[in-house]
Parts: sequence; structure tokens; C-alpha cells
Amino acid sequence: MGDAITFANGVASALVLPFTEDDKIDEISLRKLVEYNLNAPKINGLVCNAFAGETFSLTSEERGRVVRILKDQVDGRVPVVAGVWAEGLDDVKREVEIAQREGADAILLFPPFSFARGANVSSEIPVKFHQAVAEYASVPIIAFQTRAGTGTHYSSETLAEICKIKQVFAVKNACFDLNVYEANTAAVRSAVTNVEVLTGCDTILVPTMYLSDGGLLGLASLTPHFLSKLMEWVKDGNVKDAFALQGQYYELVSEIYRHPAMDIPGRLKAGLVHLGVIESARVREPWRQLGKEDQSRIAQLIAKLGGKEL
Repeated sequence: MGDAITFANGVASALVLPFTEDDKIDEISLRKLVEYNLNAPKINGLVCNAFAGETFSLTSEERGRVVRILKDQVDGRVPVVAGVWAEGLDDVKREVEIAQREGADAILLFPPFSFARGANVSSEIPVKFHQAVAEYASVPIIAFQTRAGTGTHYSSETLAEICKIKQVFAVKNACFDLNVYEANTAAVRSAVTNVEVLTGCDTILVPTMYLSDGGLLGLASLTPHFLSKLMEWVKDGNVKDAFALQGQYYELVSEIYRHPAMDIPGRLKAGLVHLGVIESARVREPWRQLGKEDQSRIAQLIAKLGGKEL
């Protein structure tokens, strides 16, 4: 895409990845999921190969294929962002190369899990990591701020330094702590003026939308219309109605994002199966398949909300 990428005043959907019952990528369901999301008015980007898309269970070739399918189906309507994760820097560069080759418009750069062993005690290693990827990549970068309290979470000061890197145009702020969220956002905006802060806090929606430029949310994979309306009302200053709408979805969101977090992709898929968007709620092993009781609970909560689109 030739124009500068922006997700301001909208939501980029981090898509789940449908599988067939024999663990193959379900391309037909994935294409239907793209259309279901793009039918919502404020969905202004699609993200693949992130947590919701079970990127950690995919091969490099499969990640490339997912980007290729999305680019073909989207056909230029919105930017396609590819999640990039690996441990070693050479492996990260390989994943960047695959994403770029298949046409990704930007990358969402995950911190390596090895950062949890102390790499974040100072800004040095995280900043060098992003600089090295930025020097290699030819597409813009979204930095990924992970959940507060995890070893891969950057300090607000480190996040601000990362955002000074020219190729970083946005940060997914998925810290899931409102106080930390405010500190992260303030630090970034004090350091730079051209980097978008995107809420990734699926369970703290209205307050973080208010503080943010836009959103990058896995919940949008299932509820693009809800999040479109929520973002529209928050950005229009209609916060009272936004909180009321958020309250209507509270039970469903709480069910999807309850412990254990490893079941979130399966729960999102169960909802999409109930809506007739995808064929199967299957997840890749070693993640466990969602039980019938859990699937039934999600179906009941969706039925309470009414309608065929969320």
C-alpha cells in the first residue's frame, strides 16, 4: 500500500487462524473470516500470525501462506500486518523476509521469550533488538508491549526509546493494567509525536480506547461490529453510551478472556463457529481443544446478545 499506514480512530483485527479437523489451515474459513471483519465499518487493518492466530504453533512456511491468503482476499482494502516472532535475531530476520516477500504492509514485532530472563532490566537490549530489525526490514514496524508483570514487558522508558526508531510507527499497548497503560502512553507521547498508541487491552476497552489513537485487538476477530461502534462512540465523546455498550458484552468478554489464557483462541473460534463464520474451533496441539460445555456457554452468551453479527 502506497499511503502511510494509520489505524487512528479504528481497530485492527488480530485474526484467529481456522484449522480443519486434520490440523491443516482452513483457507475457505479464513477468507470468510476476513470478509466478516471487513464488513464492520471501523476495522481498518487485519493482523495475522499473532497470539490469536496461534503463530507459535505454525511453521515459517505456514506463516507465509497465511499472509499470502490475507493479501489476496483483502485486495488492498486495508493494511495487512504480519506478526513476527522468533528467538534468535537471524531467525527473526528470516521471518521478516517471509512476511515481506508475501506482501505484508507492516510487521508486529514480538519480544523474544528469552527476554524474560532479564533482558529488560535496562533499555539496551530491547532497543538494540528493534534497531537491528528496523535496519533489516523494509516495511514499518509495530512494537509490542506485552502484559505488565511478565518478563517480556518493557518499562515505559524503554518503550519510549523504542518508539524513537524511525521505522516504528505504532505500538500495541497490551499491558492489561490501566495505571501502566497511562504511564506507557504518556512516555511515548512525550518522546515522539508520530507514533500511534493502539490499545491491545481486550478487557479494559473504553478507558484505553479513550487514551489511545486506535486499537489492535484479538477480540475484534469475533466482535468487529461491537468494537467498531465502541471506538466510534469513544472517539465522538459519547463515553456514557460506550460504557453501557461495553457492559452488554461484559459476560462474553469475561468468558473469552478468563484463565487460562491459552484457551482464548479456541474460545474466539467457538464463537465464530456459532455465528457460522468458520467451520471448526480446533486449535493446534499441544493446546487443548475446547470442551463442549465451554463451547455451549459461549454460544449461550452470544445468543443473549442477539443477531448474527457481533
